[in-house]
Amino acid sequence: MRTSIGGRIRVLYVDDEKTLHEPVKMLLESDNSIEVDTASSPLAVIDRIGSDDYDAIISDYQMPDVDGIEFLDMLRKKAIDIPFILFTGRSREEVAIEALNKGANYYFQKGEDISTQLAEIRSIIRMTVERRRSLEEVRATKELLESFVNNSQDAIILFDTEGRILRVNPSFEKIYRWSETEAVGRTLPMVPAEDMPRVREYFRQVAEKGVPINYRGRRLKKDGTYFHGSMTISPVRDSSGRVVAISGIGRDITDIVEMTDELQKKSEWLEVTISSIGDGLIATDIEGRVLFMNRVAEALTGYGGKEASGRHISEIFSIINELTGLKGSIPVERVISEGTVVGMANHTALISRDGRIHSISDSAAPIRDRNGHLAGIVMVFRDVTESRMREKITLTRFSVTSLLSAESSMDSAGGKLLRIACDGLGFQAGEIWLPGPDGRSMRLHSRYAMETLPGEFLKDTSFPMFARGEGLVGGIWETGKPDWIEEIAESRTFARKRMAERSGLRAVFGVPILDGTRCLGVMLFFSTLRQELNRELLDAMADVGKQTGQFMARRESEGSLRTLTETLSSLVENAADAIVVTETGGNVVNVNPAFEKMFGWKKDEIVGEPLPTVPPGLKDVFESTLDAARRGKTVNYETDRLRRDGTLLHVNITIFPLKDSTGSVRGIASITRDMSAMKKMRDELLLHDTVLSTSSYLFLIMENSGIDSRIVYANPALIRISGKQENEVLNCRAVDFLRRIAGESASRDFEKVLSASKYHECEFRLGEDRATPLVVYAYFSPVTNREGVITHFVLGMKDVTEEVRYREQLKNVNEKLNLLGELVRHDIKNGLQSILAYAESAVVSKDHSFILKSLSEIKSSVSRINRQLETFKDYQMSVESGPIWVDLSSVIERSFSGINHSGITVRRDVEDVEIYATPLLERVFHNLIDNSLRHGGHVTEIRVRTHISGKSCSIVYEDDGVGLTEEQRKGLFGKSDMLSPRHGLHLVGELLSLTGISIRETGTEGSGARFEITVPSSSFRLKK
Repeated sequence: MRTSIGGRIRVLYVDDEKTLHEPVKMLLESDNSIEVDTASSPLAVIDRIGSDDYDAIISDYQMPDVDGIEFLDMLRKKAIDIPFILFTGRSREEVAIEALNKGANYYFQKGEDISTQLAEIRSIIRMTVERRRSLEEVRATKELLESFVNNSQDAIILFDTEGRILRVNPSFEKIYRWSETEAVGRTLPMVPAEDMPRVREYFRQVAEKGVPINYRGRRLKKDGTYFHGSMTISPVRDSSGRVVAISGIGRDITDIVEMTDELQKKSEWLEVTISSIGDGLIATDIEGRVLFMNRVAEALTGYGGKEASGRHISEIFSIINELTGLKGSIPVERVISEGTVVGMANHTALISRDGRIHSISDSAAPIRDRNGHLAGIVMVFRDVTESRMREKITLTRFSVTSLLSAESSMDSAGGKLLRIACDGLGFQAGEIWLPGPDGRSMRLHSRYAMETLPGEFLKDTSFPMFARGEGLVGGIWETGKPDWIEEIAESRTFARKRMAERSGLRAVFGVPILDGTRCLGVMLFFSTLRQELNRELLDAMADVGKQTGQFMARRESEGSLRTLTETLSSLVENAADAIVVTETGGNVVNVNPAFEKMFGWKKDEIVGEPLPTVPPGLKDVFESTLDAARRGKTVNYETDRLRRDGTLLHVNITIFPLKDSTGSVRGIASITRDMSAMKKMRDELLLHDTVLSTSSYLFLIMENSGIDSRIVYANPALIRISGKQENEVLNCRAVDFLRRIAGESASRDFEKVLSASKYHECEFRLGEDRATPLVVYAYFSPVTNREGVITHFVLGMKDVTEEVRYREQLKNVNEKLNLLGELVRHDIKNGLQSILAYAESAVVSKDHSFILKSLSEIKSSVSRINRQLETFKDYQMSVESGPIWVDLSSVIERSFSGINHSGITVRRDVEDVEIYATPLLERVFHNLIDNSLRHGGHVTEIRVRTHISGKSCSIVYEDDGVGLTEEQRKGLFGKSDMLSPRHGLHLVGELLSLTGISIRETGTEGSGARFEITVPSSSFRLKK
């Protein structure tokens, strides 16, 4: 929009009274953020106004050539939805109603105090423009996220709890060959008949237990051919936590890239294997003394391999529970005593030699000799600090959002907010400080601490207030910026450090509670461990501070929209892959943090410039992919990209267009994944089988004989997944092996890879028949000897299952909150305008009867608003509690018993059926009956009947009243029916749509109203 220039709001004022142009322009522009153009006739400007020319239009009503409502109608017919304010001296109510029905946003009657009126209009313009921009931002974010899902190389499927397909993405058709139209409604068409009982049991477990299940096996395409696939099915929950659907992510894992080496050189292959694993590895003898550490383990513990050799594992491997700070049990010690594979406890953190804390996970396993005796222990662990912190941050921010949307004040929300943040992020105590009554000092508002924390600090009252600039609290209050103290004992600004030290608290950080630039308070979080500055955590909690400030200042409507935008944006910001958005011309618009980390350029250095990562020799190829994206196509290919330090990185890139709601390409996005070759590292041959057996890495090694290459090694994990014995795999042609486990198509593709003899990467699904199936990226690489001759090929696969964990968790909540906010804003605003109009008229009137009438109308409007608020409260509770199975006959019976319908015959022909719908289904029929009684004219009979076919249940509601005209039928269920006499039908439609139920009016004018409610097969069942 043109308003993006300088951030100013452009307004067009149209009035045939030219003498008003200058004073109105001057009064509106007294706010420096508004710029006003004037015109004396709509006809003079209508042909040159576009949707992006102005942020708002103010128009007079009575003008000689075209009046204000006709002007509005001309704009809307041109699909120009610029906010429109009718500012007129005419006071007739029908003018206001007609203007609002035509799409006007506000209606003002000119008065004597025009300065006050224009000040109110300025405020409304700012509020309307801000809301419009926010909605456009949310819409753009949703379109971007939908683009990511639609361009995923995985088949993403939404099932009901019985396995019937509800929706699929484009990759589903590419993999399984069924189109969405063919697949929707079918039950697991891709599962062979012999596997159907097992897969149905998996779906039952997910629906009942609510935990994801990964499985692998043969998959069936539309043409009857088989391939080896992997599927991850996960529960989709409603706001009450009940499983309402099941999401599936499927992947073709037949194109396994080959890597190989000579069997007699297992020690060299082991070096390649372990070097490629990004996990730490420590091997000990049966007494727990260190024998070997890889480089990752050295980096995480801070001890070199030679330095650690011979020491007991407890001397170099210090772990704690990151929530409580208590010392943890080392898995090696349990393996020694129990002789079995042992996993680490949840929330385990490793304290390195220099005091740094790393969140870790994984397990320890015994090493046994040929006789089965315990010979040593190998422990494999990985640094999950960043991913665990991101997970904690995401869950904490989501929990805070849910809390603030449900609470009404900081008095009720403060302690709960601190508990959510402390428990979620691993801090032992928290405080909220708010200004006192005098506004000159901060006073303690809320506190929270874990039960294990000594209470002396929390009972301290010697520092009840802080002035601006005083201590940590006062400093944050004065600057409005977060602050972090790594060691309280070394701080000069923390006034209560002695008391904190006696309670075992070592680190603290604080964030301001902001409303814009105004600091409303301060939040502090304490830890019993030394904590290095974590910028990501600090920024995330600073956002929570802003969110809390918005909650305190504006409550739920604006806070819900802002929280939604932040949550959706965090999905892109926290992505592990590099994401770039460019203009259609190729200049960079935005990059995510993963791009900065992967390539070395900062966002501020390259925005507005051509992408700097394309090597000179590959620019023609890159330009051709941009051309394809401009034409609306998605391109995926592997190539090399340039880092800032001049080195090349081998990557996989998906480039696709970003389209607006009209389908026009507005930009180009790319998702880049690091596919660089695995590095070599050394280890003893004894660890080989144990390491590969206890990790998620799968390996296959073959000799270099072209398409006749034979397998010389396959690790135990891969052999288990293939379902073959080791002697059936070894010395087998690699192409034949892939044909057996993955199908003909995969073997043909693999032949091409072998013929090319080049490094290659792709994505697979493995082990569908295992309890924990894998989603992997596969790496195919030639192995050369010292003379550079290719001797073998190696195929390795890395588990990437966790990268797809949170894709669809927020979808239902976002849609429901947006619906509720729109209903509240629209309906209540109309009621308040009516109250203000009657109140102002009564003030100036001297007619006693008119004053009494005005008071009566005000009372009526207040009652109506109160009913609307109760309706919205019920609706919100319905959204939060989720749908349930209800008895249709009982619902209809209660609906009629709640309304006085004496003198009207009620005929019911309803089958014994239960409907899966909102608990407010009774209100749906209540609204239909109420509309018949109020607006049906001569209604003498109401009929309700059901008709059940194979795929749906129809509920028909009819009366014998006057029916609806064609004009009344238009937009009957749209938001505009809020202003019509037939109030409530928009809410009826929205309540039904929560479970896929639809409603339409099919009556005939003069023969009564007729509403047909269609319930899909998934939302009704016959009573037993």
